[in-house]
Amino acid sequence: MAAIAAPAGRRLGLPFRRRRRSRRLPVVSMVVLGLIVLLALFGGLITGGGASKGDLSASLAPPVWASDGSWDHPLGTDSLGRDVLARLIAGARTTLLVGGAGVALAGFIGSLVGLLSGYFGGLVDTVLMRITDIVLAIPLLVLGLAVATVLGRGTGNVIVVLTVITWTFYARLIRSEVLRLRETEYVASARLSGVTHRRIMRRHILPNILPTIVVVATLQVGYTIVVAASLSFLGLGVPDNVPEWGLMLAEGQSYVSSAWWLSVLPGVALAATVLSANLFGDWLRDRLDPNVTLDRGGPA
Repeated sequence: MAAIAAPAGRRLGLPFRRRRRSRRLPVVSMVVLGLIVLLALFGGLITGGGASKGDLSASLAPPVWASDGSWDHPLGTDSLGRDVLARLIAGARTTLLVGGAGVALAGFIGSLVGLLSGYFGGLVDTVLMRITDIVLAIPLLVLGLAVATVLGRGTGNVIVVLTVITWTFYARLIRSEVLRLRETEYVASARLSGVTHRRIMRRHILPNILPTIVVVATLQVGYTIVVAASLSFLGLGVPDNVPEWGLMLAEGQSYVSSAWWLSVLPGVALAATVLSANLFGDWLRDRLDPNVTLDRGGPA
C-alpha cells in the first residue's frame, strides 16, 4: 500500500514555517518609523518651531490627560516652560540626523576597509585587520567616551564618535564576504582576462556585497541611536541648546517623582524607535538571506 504523502506544510517542517512567518512585513515597525520620519521632517509645521521657547509661568505643566492639564501643551512642559511635544519632535530630527549620518559614514569606511582587505589580502589585509583588532580590543563605550571627551560636545562630533566605534562591524563582515567572492569563477576569469582590480571590485564584488551592507546598516541604526543618546545623557553629546532625546532624559531625571513625563516620554520615543528599527532590520535580513528565499509559498 502506497504511503500517503504528508501535506506540504508538514513536509516543510516547523523551522521552515518559522522562517516564513519571520518574512511577514513588519507593518507596525514600518508605521512607527514612518511616523517618526514624517514628524522629524514636517513636525516643525505643527509645533511652529517652539522647541526652545520657554515660559517660566507654565513650567512643569502636566500633560493634557491630567486633571490640570491643558491643550496648550498636550504633553506638558519642562522646568523652563518649554513644550515637551515640540522638543520630542525636534529631538526626533536630531536623533535621526545623528543616527543616519553615523550609520552612513561608518558603513562607507568599514565597507571600504573590508573590501580592500578581503580582495588584496597579504600585507594590506594584515595591516587593516590589525587596526580593526586594536579598535575592537577597546570596549566600545569607553572608546566612545574617550573620543567624545577629546572632541568636545557637538552634533558633528557625535557623528564622528559613532563612526569611530561602529565601522569595525562592517569591516569584519564585509572582509569575510569578499574573501569568499574573490575565489569564485567569474572573478578569477575577470582577473585572467586582464580586467583591472578597480573594475573587478566595482562590477563583480560590490554588487554582491551590497545586500549585506544594507542589512548591517539597518541593524546598526538602533545601536547607533542608543549610543548617541547615551553620550548626550552623560553630557558628552549634543549641546544643551539642541533638543535630543538622550539629553531630555538627563534633564528630566531630577523630576522623576514630580514630573515623570519629562523622562518617560523621551524614553518611550527612544525605545519605540530602536525596537522598530531592529525589527525592520531582522525582517530585511530574512528577506535578503538566500538560504530562506521563498517562491510562491515553497522553498527555493
